[in-house]
Amino acid sequence: MVRPYLLPAMTLLVILAASLAYGADRAGLSLVFSGLLAILAAVSSLPQRQMVVPFPLIVGSIAWLILAVMSVMQGRWEAAWPDLATLAGAGAIYWVMFQAALASNQARQLVLLHQLALLALAIFAFMSFVTTPDAIWGQAKAYHQGRLTAAFLSANTAATLFAVAAVLALSQILNTVRSVRWRVGHLLQPGRGAVLPIVLFLFTVTCLVLTASRAGIMTGCAAMIALVIWSRSGRQDRALVPVLLFIGAMVVLGAVSGQGAQDRLTDLGGDDVGRWILWRATFAAFLDAPLFGHGLGRFTEALAPHITVDTAHVLVFQGAAHNLPLQWLVQTGIVGTIPGGAVIVTIFVSLIKGLRRSRQLRSLLRASVVILALVLVHGLVDYALEIPAILWWVSSLMGLGTGVAQGRTVKRDRRRTAR
Repeated sequence: MVRPYLLPAMTLLVILAASLAYGADRAGLSLVFSGLLAILAAVSSLPQRQMVVPFPLIVGSIAWLILAVMSVMQGRWEAAWPDLATLAGAGAIYWVMFQAALASNQARQLVLLHQLALLALAIFAFMSFVTTPDAIWGQAKAYHQGRLTAAFLSANTAATLFAVAAVLALSQILNTVRSVRWRVGHLLQPGRGAVLPIVLFLFTVTCLVLTASRAGIMTGCAAMIALVIWSRSGRQDRALVPVLLFIGAMVVLGAVSGQGAQDRLTDLGGDDVGRWILWRATFAAFLDAPLFGHGLGRFTEALAPHITVDTAHVLVFQGAAHNLPLQWLVQTGIVGTIPGGAVIVTIFVSLIKGLRRSRQLRSLLRASVVILALVLVHGLVDYALEIPAILWWVSSLMGLGTGVAQGRTVKRDRRRTAR
């Protein structure tokens, strides 16, 4: 019973360790953790007799090769290898979770493992913020003092992850609501499986609010509301209680979390001017090399010629565009960005197809679609997916979701082959 979940559990431990190690947002750390993930992916391939390679991973491998060749041809390998290692690690995680979802008839246990890992991270983030709000591991924060950042040192990055975790937890709560008659006692029975997602939901929403990230809170709330509406379709008689649960939890947490988030939400224009300056300069940098870009890891060098005396106070310390499409266009150009977009599209298509043909674990498939949309929308104003650990968490959930989505078809094909 333990063996099918050993490799996924070890993979999640590596991602959790990377999250605690400043998100592995250091060249050496990203290489070490990516190497560990590659080993786990290789081990997961050993027992496979009929290996099923998911189409998104095929597209992702082609995209990775394109980026690697571009980096070599541009003579910028030294700057590119940390990002290439991070992307390879994401592919390794996707592979492990996809194969685990295919091989196991109890994907709910894999969801449980994800919830436990995310809860551990949320508890750490909350406790570290309560005890030392302006430091992590004894290191003073350079910015975002007084806001929850976890070990990422960025409140906005932390907000992305905790919004993702809250969506996952809410999907499991709603799944329980749909499967039992609505009584509080049912949700709290250990056999119902709702205790863990409720605890995870409360912790992650609390952490999300304490980040005081305006875009993170708004996109997170929008994602959770969308999930509630989507999950209740066709069951109007049962919809009221989960909606009230969600709204009540948000109101209570917002009321007790202090003034940080409230002050920032009422000051929506605070950083808008700076971001517009950054985006204009970033787009100008893209126009300098629109086809192949300036190279992975060379965003700062690409932006430097567009810094003026008037914009230096905004641009001189920027290491990211705070907009993922712009960031990738600057670094990899149109040639490198299109394959990356194709990976996202193939994942979306796989999940939607799974929803259409599967009647099991639909809550996970819905959550996967909403989570992918959430990180992409938040990525329009932030850079969380540029942090290795955040990309790896998302890749893990996408691998699990697409594995569940494709599992039924693969098993049917295998039965036909056996005949």
